[in-house]
Amino acid sequence: MADPVSEAIVSLLRSDPTLAALLNNTYQGETAVFATDPVPDGADLPYIQTTGQSFDNRNLNMDGKFRQLTRSVRVFYESDGDPGPIEDVALRVRELVTDLTLNVAGNRTVFVDPSGPVVQDPDPDSYGRTVTFEIWLHPTT
Repeated sequence: MADPVSEAIVSLLRSDPTLAALLNNTYQGETAVFATDPVPDGADLPYIQTTGQSFDNRNLNMDGKFRQLTRSVRVFYESDGDPGPIEDVALRVRELVTDLTLNVAGNRTVFVDPSGPVVQDPDPDSYGRTVTFEIWLHPTT
């Protein structure tokens, strides 16, 4: 995982014991959170996935030094007739990214204005929820 933003998000989500208990799934000994698309072979539902920016701009800011990103975290579960567990996981993701500072190498990071979870079921056999949020990066040097 070369992207420091992805590394920070995955680290945050994997390190939260409440989220780990809600998700109740691991892959190679760690909470099933991935920054790859597709997820690794052998990864079973449920899992969390985040990859790349859907918006990345360095110019729409006050001093020209901020970098504004929009990221999404997607949660996937088997469809079993009860969307309650996936909603709980997605709401915990939203709670974790709200007004949070993360360690992204060389930057001060603030998450602002999360939205969702939004229903995005990929197929009839699984549930999908997406939490989207803005990230403002400011160099620390």
